[in-house]
Amino acid sequence: MSDDPQALEPLDWDGEPSPLAEFAKHCPTDYLPVRVVPGYEPLFSELIEALKQSQDGKGKERHANDKPFMDQPIMDLSRMCGPGGPAQQVMKKTQEALGMCKRGEPDRAINELRGAIIYAAATILTIKETAE
Repeated sequence: MSDDPQALEPLDWDGEPSPLAEFAKHCPTDYLPVRVVPGYEPLFSELIEALKQSQDGKGKERHANDKPFMDQPIMDLSRMCGPGGPAQQVMKKTQEALGMCKRGEPDRAINELRGAIIYAAATILTIKETAE
Protein backbone atom coordinates (compact mmCIF):
# COMPACT_ATOMS: atom_id res chain seq x y z
CA MET A 1 0.00 0.00 0.00
CA SER A 2 1.34 3.38 -0.95
CA ASP A 3 1.78 6.15 1.61
CA ASP A 4 0.89 8.63 -1.12
CA PRO A 5 -2.79 9.59 -0.77
CA GLN A 6 -2.81 10.54 -4.44
CA ALA A 7 -2.12 6.88 -5.23
CA LEU A 8 -5.28 5.69 -3.48
CA GLU A 9 -7.78 4.04 -5.74
CA PRO A 10 -10.53 2.65 -3.50
CA LEU A 11 -12.65 0.01 -5.16
CA ASP A 12 -16.28 -0.74 -4.69
CA TRP A 13 -17.31 -4.34 -3.88
CA ASP A 14 -17.82 -5.19 -7.55
CA GLY A 15 -14.26 -4.16 -8.43
CA GLU A 16 -15.35 -0.96 -10.16
CA PRO A 17 -13.74 2.35 -9.17
CA SER A 18 -15.83 3.98 -6.48
CA PRO A 19 -16.66 7.65 -6.08
CA LEU A 20 -14.16 7.58 -3.21
CA ALA A 21 -11.29 7.32 -5.71
CA GLU A 22 -11.87 10.89 -6.89
CA PHE A 23 -12.51 12.11 -3.35
CA ALA A 24 -9.27 10.50 -2.13
CA LYS A 25 -7.25 12.61 -4.53
CA HIS A 26 -8.36 15.70 -2.62
CA CYS A 27 -8.15 14.36 0.94
CA PRO A 28 -5.65 15.83 3.39
CA THR A 29 -2.66 13.54 3.76
CA ASP A 30 -3.71 12.40 7.24
CA TYR A 31 -7.27 11.41 6.25
CA LEU A 32 -8.52 8.53 4.15
CA PRO A 33 -12.01 8.06 2.74
CA VAL A 34 -13.81 4.95 3.91
CA ARG A 35 -16.89 3.28 2.49
CA VAL A 36 -19.27 2.01 5.19
CA VAL A 37 -22.19 -0.11 4.07
CA PRO A 38 -25.49 1.06 5.57
CA GLY A 39 -26.17 -0.91 8.74
CA TYR A 40 -22.45 -1.25 9.59
CA GLU A 41 -22.11 2.21 11.15
CA PRO A 42 -22.07 0.89 14.76
CA LEU A 43 -19.21 -1.50 13.90
CA PHE A 44 -17.33 1.25 12.07
CA SER A 45 -17.76 3.55 15.07
CA GLU A 46 -16.23 1.00 17.47
CA LEU A 47 -13.31 0.30 15.12
CA ILE A 48 -12.64 4.04 14.88
CA GLU A 49 -12.79 4.39 18.68
CA ALA A 50 -10.19 1.60 19.01
CA LEU A 51 -7.98 3.35 16.45
CA LYS A 52 -8.36 6.68 18.26
CA GLN A 53 -7.41 5.06 21.56
CA SER A 54 -4.29 3.60 19.95
CA GLN A 55 -3.12 6.60 17.93
CA ASP A 56 -4.35 9.47 20.10
CA GLY A 57 -5.04 8.11 23.59
CA LYS A 58 -3.57 5.51 25.91
CA GLY A 59 -1.62 3.77 23.15
CA LYS A 60 0.10 6.96 22.08
CA GLU A 61 0.74 8.13 25.64
CA ARG A 62 2.12 4.86 27.00
CA HIS A 63 3.50 2.87 24.10
CA ALA A 64 4.06 4.74 20.83
CA ASN A 65 7.27 6.61 21.66
CA ASP A 66 6.46 8.83 18.64
CA LYS A 67 6.94 5.84 16.32
CA PRO A 68 4.65 4.54 13.57
CA PHE A 69 2.50 1.58 14.63
CA MET A 70 4.66 -0.99 12.80
CA ASP A 71 7.74 0.20 14.75
CA GLN A 72 6.11 0.26 18.20
CA PRO A 73 6.74 -2.30 20.96
CA ILE A 74 3.40 -4.03 20.22
CA MET A 75 4.78 -5.07 16.83
CA ASP A 76 8.39 -5.60 17.94
CA LEU A 77 7.24 -8.03 20.65
CA SER A 78 4.80 -9.68 18.24
CA ARG A 79 7.68 -10.38 15.87
CA MET A 80 9.70 -11.88 18.72
CA CYS A 81 6.85 -14.07 20.03
CA GLY A 82 4.99 -14.75 16.81
CA PRO A 83 1.25 -14.22 16.36
CA GLY A 84 0.53 -16.11 19.58
CA GLY A 85 1.95 -13.18 21.56
CA PRO A 86 -0.63 -10.56 20.61
CA ALA A 87 -3.36 -13.23 20.42
CA GLN A 88 -2.71 -13.98 24.09
CA GLN A 89 -3.12 -10.27 24.84
CA VAL A 90 -6.53 -10.32 23.13
CA MET A 91 -7.62 -13.11 25.48
CA LYS A 92 -6.13 -11.39 28.55
CA LYS A 93 -7.75 -8.04 27.79
CA THR A 94 -11.10 -9.72 27.10
CA GLN A 95 -10.94 -11.60 30.40
CA GLU A 96 -10.07 -8.39 32.25
CA ALA A 97 -12.94 -6.54 30.54
CA LEU A 98 -15.44 -9.18 31.57
CA GLY A 99 -14.29 -8.81 35.18
CA MET A 100 -14.75 -5.06 34.91
CA CYS A 101 -18.31 -5.60 33.67
CA LYS A 102 -19.05 -7.82 36.66
CA ARG A 103 -17.71 -5.10 38.97
CA GLY A 104 -19.99 -2.50 37.36
CA GLU A 105 -17.25 -0.75 35.35
CA PRO A 106 -18.62 -0.81 31.79
CA ASP A 107 -16.62 2.21 30.57
CA ARG A 108 -13.34 0.65 31.68
CA ALA A 109 -14.42 -2.66 30.10
CA ILE A 110 -15.14 -0.97 26.79
CA ASN A 111 -11.72 0.70 26.77
CA GLU A 112 -10.05 -2.62 27.55
CA LEU A 113 -11.90 -4.28 24.68
CA ARG A 114 -10.83 -1.52 22.32
CA GLY A 115 -7.28 -2.43 23.28
CA ALA A 116 -8.10 -6.06 22.46
CA ILE A 117 -9.16 -4.93 18.97
CA ILE A 118 -5.73 -3.34 18.48
CA TYR A 119 -4.00 -6.53 19.64
CA ALA A 120 -6.18 -8.53 17.23
CA ALA A 121 -4.99 -6.24 14.43
CA ALA A 122 -1.38 -6.74 15.57
CA THR A 123 -1.99 -10.50 15.37
CA ILE A 124 -3.21 -10.14 11.78
CA LEU A 125 -0.25 -7.93 10.84
CA THR A 126 2.18 -10.42 12.37
CA ILE A 127 0.61 -13.30 10.45
CA LYS A 128 0.87 -11.28 7.24
CA GLU A 129 4.53 -10.47 7.88
CA THR A 130 5.44 -14.07 8.61
CA ALA A 131 3.59 -15.23 5.47
CA GLU A 132 5.68 -12.96 3.23
